Amino acid sequence: MAFSKANQFLPQEYHFALMGKILSHPVRIRILRKILEGGAEGATFNQINTGIPLDDSTLSHHFEYLRKMKIITSSDFKRTTKHFINPELDFTLYRIVQLILSVPVVPDEDEAYDLHLLSK
Repeated sequence: MAFSKANQFLPQEYHFALMGKILSHPVRIRILRKILEGGAEGATFNQINTGIPLDDSTLSHHFEYLRKMKIITSSDFKRTTKHFINPELDFTLYRIVQLILSVPVVPDEDEAYDLHLLSK
């Protein structure tokens, strides 16, 4: 019988590993970056969708994953839904998200990646 070694790791180590998994997809990074660009007003699906070369259903899947992991929240406003970075993220997690998203994006056509290849 095999014994689990899970208790030999700190909860913080699991926490950071989970954060790495959440932020391991470029689409999720782009979604979070666009939400942050919206500031306190948040961002709508259409604002975020601009510039992301994926079907709406695929993008919705990433939104659902970020909501499930409690990284973003969504609220209904009049006839639209706005998305926000969850204000209840613990401070360390929030700083990690800010740090990753603060890296400047310099588009270079020679180094463009095909998102479909990255997901395989």
